[in-house]
Amino acid sequence: MLISLVIRSRHDSPRFGKHYTAEEVIDIFAPAQEAVDAVRSWLESAGIAANRIGQSVNKQWLQFDADADEAENLLKTHYHTYEHSATGRTNVGCEE
Repeated sequence: MLISLVIRSRHDSPRFGKHYTAEEVIDIFAPAQEAVDAVRSWLESAGIAANRIGQSVNKQWLQFDADADEAENLLKTHYHTYEHSATGRTNVGCEE
C-alpha cells in the first residue's frame, strides 16, 4: 500500500495524479484477512453462527445481530436500561 501511495505522489511517476478507484481504496484500507478470520473465529466460538456474521461493503466492519444475553456473554458485561430523570428518555448502558 505505502509503495503505491509513494508512486502516485512522485512527480516523475507515470501514475502521478491518477486517482484510485473505489475498489482500490477499499482494498488499501481493508484489515488483513487474517484479522478478519480471527474475529470471525472468535465470534463463532462464542456461539454466533457464521451465517449471522457479515462484512460491510467497505470491508471495515464485521456485523451481526445479537440479543442482550449473547452480547453480555460475548463482551463479559451486563446491560441495563437507564431512564434520564429530567427527560424520561431511556438508554442502554453497562457498568463493566
